Amino acid sequence: MDTARADHVIQYVLAAAGERDGGEREVTVTQLVKYAYLADVAYAAQHDGATFTGAAWSFSHLGPHAAELEARVAPVARRIGATTRASYYLLEHDDLGHRRAATQALPAVVLTALLQCLRAFSHDTNALLARVYATAPMRRAAPGDALDFTPAVVPAVAPVTPPAALTPQARAALKAMRARAAAPPAPAPPPAYPPRYDDDFTSAQQRLDAPERALAAMQGTLTIDPAVWAAPGRQGRDVP
Repeated sequence: MDTARADHVIQYVLAAAGERDGGEREVTVTQLVKYAYLADVAYAAQHDGATFTGAAWSFSHLGPHAAELEARVAPVARRIGATTRASYYLLEHDDLGHRRAATQALPAVVLTALLQCLRAFSHDTNALLARVYATAPMRRAAPGDALDFTPAVVPAVAPVTPPAALTPQARAALKAMRARAAAPPAPAPPPAYPPRYDDDFTSAQQRLDAPERALAAMQGTLTIDPAVWAAPGRQGRDVP
């Protein structure tokens, strides 16, 4: 991992978050790690799969995780003067220009990704986790795997051959087809038997409208086939 780059990412997030209002100024370790991951995803998309931080990301029970990057959070927070409250970090005043220094060290694609994270998720950790799980490196991996940031290969699109001119017979058939489609539909035939609103009908309607029975409590074990991690539905494009 490039420690200097990872430190600049953490420093930027802490300093930028500290300029917000109220409780949104605090950032958790989980948020910092996931923001750095999304920044690496954005950077890798423009650099043939090479990440900015060079951290060893893997699919853990916490989602995308890099222990060596997480270990840099506390040292960076102490160096720039951020305070700690449980798992939250807060930089009260950026009098020494930590955000400006980090901005000068980070490429535009990383800055854009970090700003989008700070604006979109704030304290909505559930939305943040949904976003990271929807990225291509996570969808291509199973729990325990190292994450591959290589951009997906976009298949070449074959050139479209213009259709041949219609013959007079084909044009006439198409005109007739359009005329049939535009014609008003035939009226529905009357029912074979008139509706019967008797006691049986009323009883059945009452059964349908009655409250549902309470669900019966059950116990058991749910086993998920490991093949689900390689399902084709997980291999598509990134979800916005």
